[in-house]
Amino acid sequence: ALGALLLTNPIFALVLPEPLVEWFYDAPDGVLVISIIPDSGAEKAGLQSGDLITAINGVIIITPLDFQKIDLKPGETVTVTVQRNGQQLQLPVEIMPSPDDPNRGLVGIMRDNALSYKPVYNFIEWDPQVSMFLLWLWMISFFIGIINMLPLPILDGGKFIYTIIENKASEQKINGIMWAIYAFTFVLFGLNIALSYVKSGWFTI
Repeated sequence: ALGALLLTNPIFALVLPEPLVEWFYDAPDGVLVISIIPDSGAEKAGLQSGDLITAINGVIIITPLDFQKIDLKPGETVTVTVQRNGQQLQLPVEIMPSPDDPNRGLVGIMRDNALSYKPVYNFIEWDPQVSMFLLWLWMISFFIGIINMLPLPILDGGKFIYTIIENKASEQKINGIMWAIYAFTFVLFGLNIALSYVKSGWFTI
């Protein structure tokens, strides 16, 4: 239950070690379009769910953060480059005003903000939402096993460590060793979280 709670929390995605995430994902190719806002410029231009946006007005789009590089003005028309079924398309999209800020422009799509699309294993590629759902189920099952082996008191990993050393040291030494392991684990998690926040740009040090 603890593992499922952590892994389904979007903040936890920031603290996963990058090599583990890259095991499930290839290098990002662009930003996946989840759905199209009705009556938007994106819908009129022919953008579709499952398209992979790779550029806007020639500016390369690899992750959702790359959208911040582009100053979109309501009413202007931009050229959106997408990958669809192995083909590259360039679509003229009229920028719509944001409902929250009329001076801010939107393409008119719902995009995948969690991870750039390109699963290593091709899960039902014709439906990106099902593909992502199945991939997350797989990742959750995998990481629950890893989390359960962490040397923490409430997890099997902590009990396993205790069982190994209980016959080789006194009760006082065992408690000292276990608390040292717990402290090291929490410090490691804290550093991982802090470095992840710094890397995401939410704050700097």
